[in-house]
Amino acid sequence: MSFSSYLVGSWENGRIPGIATTLQIINPTNDDLRVIVAFFDDAENLLRLLVSEDDYKGPLSPNDMWEINVSDQSFQKLFGVVKIISLYGDPNTPGNHEKRDIVKEGIVRWIPENSKTRRRIKRPCF
Repeated sequence: MSFSSYLVGSWENGRIPGIATTLQIINPTNDDLRVIVAFFDDAENLLRLLVSEDDYKGPLSPNDMWEINVSDQSFQKLFGVVKIISLYGDPNTPGNHEKRDIVKEGIVRWIPENSKTRRRIKRPCF
C-alpha cells in the first residue's frame, strides 16, 4: 500500500488473455480530494486522462474509493504506466491558483496481488 500525493504504477489489459488491472484509489484523509489519473502506453504516450470531477462522481470524499478497471478503458495497448495525483482545494475558486490546486498527500493506491484477476473477455467468434 502506498500513501502519497503522487503515485506511479503499471497496468495490464489482456497481455495475458483474460487478465486486466483494477486500480482502487482510496482517500483516507478528512478532506475532499480531487484526483487525476493519467494512463500512458509502453512508449510513454498519453492514452487517457481521468479526472474525478468528470469521470467519477466528483472529488473523493473522506474514506471514499474510486475503482477503475483498465479493461473498461478500451485501450488498444496491452500494458503501460499509470500516474495518480491528488489535489486539495476548490477548482472553482477565482484568483490565486495556489488556493485551488494544492498537492495533498493522502491518496492510497491499493493493487492487491490478485488484482490482475482473470476476467472473461468477450471475443468475436468467426
